[in-house]
Amino acid sequence: MTGHDLVLYNGRIITLDDGSRITSALAARDGRSVSTGEDAAILAGAGPHTERLDLGGATALPGIFDAHPHMDRDGLKP
Repeated sequence: MTGHDLVLYNGRIITLDDGSRITSALAARDGRSVSTGEDAAILAGAGPHTERLDLGGATALPGIFDAHPHMDRDGLKP
């Protein structure tokens, strides 16, 4: 599968699937995760217009969005 909109790589992707897998890369298309796996395999599916985001070892939880932040505790920290 090629032509992903976004590829996250070089990170810790916590899939939250039935196996609770942790992978290093994720591909997304149209705002949805379409594939997870190792960096080389996921980057191989990137097209010329794919946005590539190097996570630098950071952790990502796809699909988790905090819609209730407290600006006084989190949003205003330097």
